[in-house]
Amino acid sequence: MEEKGSGVKQTLKKYEILRSKILIKKVFESNLCVRSSFIRSKCIWVKCKGFKKQQPKVIFTVSKKFVKKAAERNYIKRRLREAYRREKYALMIDELYEGRQDQVLLIAFMVQVSASTPLKNYDFNTSMKTCLMNIRKTLLGNGKI
Repeated sequence: MEEKGSGVKQTLKKYEILRSKILIKKVFESNLCVRSSFIRSKCIWVKCKGFKKQQPKVIFTVSKKFVKKAAERNYIKRRLREAYRREKYALMIDELYEGRQDQVLLIAFMVQVSASTPLKNYDFNTSMKTCLMNIRKTLLGNGKI
């Protein structure tokens, strides 16, 4: 299942998911915030050794404040993971990782949806694509985070 022409497999591997509590805390303390319609993301470069490949590590969160039911939060996270899996090739460019061989990009995706709007009305793929393109522009523009 490869995307046509790019050679990047469209899978979300286990090592791409951020699980370390220490690193998750660092990401949420980060001051770089990027937005698209209803997805907010925070990113940070962290010096780490031993990570497989040069791919970002991601985490997906949905606040209880905005979505009360656990089943709905899980549904949103599944939709987010799927949208990221399809669009992650936007961050797979060499310019982004130049001079950062010993660093890994950590990204936290947070969803803030209105409880009154049905979940079917949200376009996760388009919003994720916009968010990833904004992250890419920000990282290429800033240089250092």
